[in-house]
Amino acid sequence: MADQRYDGKTFGEWIELLRDPSPLIRRDAARALRMFGPPAIPVVVEALKDRNETVCAEAARTLGEIGPASVPALTAALGGPHPQARVYAARTLGEIGQPASSAGPALIESLQDPNARFRRLAGEALLNVWPRDRPARTSGGVLIGVLFGAILSVSLLMAFGQIRWHGYGL
Repeated sequence: MADQRYDGKTFGEWIELLRDPSPLIRRDAARALRMFGPPAIPVVVEALKDRNETVCAEAARTLGEIGPASVPALTAALGGPHPQARVYAARTLGEIGQPASSAGPALIESLQDPNARFRRLAGEALLNVWPRDRPARTSGGVLIGVLFGAILSVSLLMAFGQIRWHGYGL
């Protein structure tokens, strides 16, 4: 990879640009690092913690494009101290879909987080990543019947205020 270049810059040069004072340059560096694949994951995960939300969003998109190899790092970011990183990690896991099913238990735990935006994105991600034919358990032993995907979907949407229950028909 030492000789591999993208847009005239080496992997190391793109990593250095992640420390640039300009958020536009940091964003472009996060975008460019996707071209280097899985070896870029550790540095792109650090970019998820950037103080600029545009850089965080681009880092998440990069991890999503790198794909399933990013799942362990994204799962770890769910429990981290950086709110933006947690939000974007949840969104990206949902975009990866069922190849990110190993993140299911961490996403279930995330449903108890005090941050409403994070809970909503974790719930949406859970619907996309968890295989419908396998039940999920939290560390507390709570069983969620993922076989009932439609019921879970409605429950999550109601819990996050996306739809309102009016008591019709049931």
